[in-house]
Amino acid sequence: MATDTSYIKVLYELGGNYIYHIPDSTKTISEKVLRLSELAGFEKGKAGGKIGLGLYYNMIGDFDEAFKHLDVAEIKSKKSNAEKLLLKTINAKALGHFMKGNYPAAYLECKKGENLAVKAGDLEMQVSFTMNLATSFAILRDYDQALPYYQKALQIVEKSNDLLQKAQIESNLGYMYLHTNDFNKAKKFCQKAIHVFEKEQFQAWESFAWATLGEVAIREKEYDIALENFSKSNALLTSIEDMQRKAETSQGFADAYYLKKNFEKSLKYAKAAEEISKNINYHHGVAKSSKLLYKLLVEKGQYQEALGYLNTAKYLSDSILESENRTKFLMLETQAQFNREKELTAFENEKRIASQKTITYISVILLLALLIIVLLIRKNAINQKKANLSLKELNTSKDKLFSIIGHDLKAPISTLQELLALYTSQEISEEEVAKLAPRLKQNVDHSSFTLNNLLFWAKTQMNALTLENKTVSIRAYVHSVCAFYGAKTKSKEIDIRCDIDQGTVLMIDPEHFVIILQNVISNAIKYTGKGGVISISCKENDSNRTEIEICDSGIGMDQSTINAIMNNQTVNPSVGTMNEKGTGLGLQIVYNLIKVNNGYLRIESKYNGGTCVFLNFPRK
Repeated sequence: MATDTSYIKVLYELGGNYIYHIPDSTKTISEKVLRLSELAGFEKGKAGGKIGLGLYYNMIGDFDEAFKHLDVAEIKSKKSNAEKLLLKTINAKALGHFMKGNYPAAYLECKKGENLAVKAGDLEMQVSFTMNLATSFAILRDYDQALPYYQKALQIVEKSNDLLQKAQIESNLGYMYLHTNDFNKAKKFCQKAIHVFEKEQFQAWESFAWATLGEVAIREKEYDIALENFSKSNALLTSIEDMQRKAETSQGFADAYYLKKNFEKSLKYAKAAEEISKNINYHHGVAKSSKLLYKLLVEKGQYQEALGYLNTAKYLSDSILESENRTKFLMLETQAQFNREKELTAFENEKRIASQKTITYISVILLLALLIIVLLIRKNAINQKKANLSLKELNTSKDKLFSIIGHDLKAPISTLQELLALYTSQEISEEEVAKLAPRLKQNVDHSSFTLNNLLFWAKTQMNALTLENKTVSIRAYVHSVCAFYGAKTKSKEIDIRCDIDQGTVLMIDPEHFVIILQNVISNAIKYTGKGGVISISCKENDSNRTEIEICDSGIGMDQSTINAIMNNQTVNPSVGTMNEKGTGLGLQIVYNLIKVNNGYLRIESKYNGGTCVFLNFPRK
């Protein structure tokens, strides 16, 4: 029996099947596989045993030990030309990175495995890698990138007619549609998947599908149905060592009982969810349970303990959000890196083919091959330069977004949170809140304006602007924007003079026009001193165009700043006359919106001599 390689093969496949049910059995079987393979000198068996151990250590969270075994498995799989085992090794590595939260590394392993699976014609592993890629993006809430991968996985699995793999994809789609609020699709996919999981007794995945249906029921305010679904999920977990799923199911019970106002049961399950989450360092779980425990303890009047949970929830939520944002940018960088390496690989392959031709053919073909190589090298250099420039711009955009989110948006929101917390705990009165209301409104208006600018700036970076041109009345829009900044102009005693006829119109996307006016007028107010004047007028010319002129008596700008704006370059923002801050994106957004609306921008300014901005658009 010791030298029976067929028996060894059955053993390591059996060990892999136990991983989601009884991980200890996977470890025991894999160690036996290694012993028998050593006696038989069976390299494939050694690879299979190492894969099993790698999966086991992944499941218990010892990733360093897992990767030690998987590195050996990869070497032995390649040495013995075992394509299937190599693909399983890469998949196990991707799973380890995935469970660690290192999504960029998981992405690279999955893309590598996906390419190898396509070459090998292995439909089962193609589905595994494609589904893992989709799940990575889904967890990061990038559903636009997740959905095509899920759809691709479904197309592949249709060819293999593997109902169990199809059910796994459907359950993941159900989870995704839950978080995009398409509850009908979420229920449809989960129910289809459960039918297969029940038949195949695939308890881990069935538990996941029932938990998703529990979350759907909560969103639809069907709390008794939610409890039934979580009970079904929980019952399946009794024989499965999936602590994260147990934490999430306990949290589901806690949420449902809280919404049914059964606070005692909600408290019991919330504390259970917190304990399990802490034991496995599941920060999302700790944050969710802490938020609920804060509410429950406030209900019980235990304000001091409640405050501790609130601080924990806020700290973890901020850390998770920051980590997710950084991971998203790292994923973008990793995708760019992968595409660049793919181009380099293609180039190397083409160069190798060209070299072979030069050996085979006569000198004329050698010259042609050399010419092709030169062209390819030049193309590669251009692509490399573009890729490096793209990565540099991506890093600049990432740093700018982090700075704006961290300072311009987080500060006013944190202030509002603190005020609401004080008001909720009755440490300040309604009268004091009322006194602070105007200041809070300014903060919220500023945050809203900044966020709107960020969204439009992001759209311009992705070339995602949509255009709906209409004939608009200039005067009505200008008066509306001036009224929006009424509090600012009043505080700075600025006189805005508007000289625009009622019937003056132009052709533009109305939403874009508001953003343009808001940014230009906001800048004029920002850089105009107390008691200054802003004048707004327009004129129509014979070329069927209208020009709006917005002039201020402010501090003006130098020619280098004007040149940067007119070349669509980022401008480092300077503080206003009353220390107002900005993001530096406003005029960059204005430039792009004017361009897409068939308009022209012109700026005249002198340092300490005021600024005039001219906006020129077609009338029809």
